[in-house]
Amino acid sequence: MRFIAAFAVFLFHLTMLSIHTPHGIDVLHQFKDEGVREAYNSVFHIAGFTGVSFFFALSGFVLTWSARSTDTLTGFWRRRFFKIYPLHIVTYAAGLLLLTGSAFRASDDLPGVFLLQSWIPDARVIFAANSPSWSISCEALFYVLFPLLLPLIERIPASRLWWWSAAMVAGIFAVATIGHLYVSMEYQFWFTYTLPPLRLMEFVLGIFAARLVILGRWPDIRLAPATVLLVLAYALALQLPQVYAQTAVTIVPVVLLVGAGATADIEGRSRLLRSRTMVWLGEISFAFYMVHLVVLLSARKWLGAEDSYSTPKALLVIAGCLAVTMVLAWLLHIGVERPAMRHWSVRRQDRDRGRTTASV
Repeated sequence: MRFIAAFAVFLFHLTMLSIHTPHGIDVLHQFKDEGVREAYNSVFHIAGFTGVSFFFALSGFVLTWSARSTDTLTGFWRRRFFKIYPLHIVTYAAGLLLLTGSAFRASDDLPGVFLLQSWIPDARVIFAANSPSWSISCEALFYVLFPLLLPLIERIPASRLWWWSAAMVAGIFAVATIGHLYVSMEYQFWFTYTLPPLRLMEFVLGIFAARLVILGRWPDIRLAPATVLLVLAYALALQLPQVYAQTAVTIVPVVLLVGAGATADIEGRSRLLRSRTMVWLGEISFAFYMVHLVVLLSARKWLGAEDSYSTPKALLVIAGCLAVTMVLAWLLHIGVERPAMRHWSVRRQDRDRGRTTASV
């Protein structure tokens, strides 16, 4: 499911225009046919919003599901750091080298190195170097707070979890409404979409969903109906102002889909999603997400940022970018992500103690 969400973000980034990132590279206009461009943009211009929302909710769910009662604050934070940071710094460096180049400005590009970019209300900073890393800036806040939030949430009686979930959904709609009515256009996107504390509510909804599943309070919603509900919500979001399409309209179906996927997995019903291929795609999904835009923008830059192609040729270029992204994602997974987790996510003395115990 993570890979499907990451692929949705890939499709979304094909709608980018030169004004969308500091790199000034237009991706959508590689389609020469104006009708094709408009049709593609009309369908996928919010796909990335839904994909990222899914990541945030899923993150809260998975961390809650896998939480260890014997874990320590430093142990948890260490694992999370080495899960995301090495891959982030490699792909961010690639963006700086291949896309930013001589246009490097410390004030714009350095905050992203430290995952602080999403706190700064400037698109040149938020989307510097490797634009998808803005969401990792949000995740960093989630990871810092998770060990502190979970004990508090675990104290909430099962009968009240749905009410707390409803409060989170209401909060998400409130942020969209406040942004729509009271925040100037200059800061609206930052306030409603990239500011980490306001994205925390989706993460917390994922925690609530996990608790409901653990406590046996999750409704019997199957994957197919949950998917249909998300598709319908997405279709509705396409007709609404962007501040509501970003998260508010789709968040309930997204969380229902996460819970439905988890219960299907527990009961062994999700055969397709449990297949070897889909599991592998899920394993490389983080690397895919982190490297795909560098590939898309670099290819567009090298092939000719102003060039447009016939629809078959444009689709061939996109397929080539997808293939390159898949290969790079696999290499990054086995060469950066997995080794970092294996060697650094646990203290050496703890690894040695584990080996000693295993040998005994």
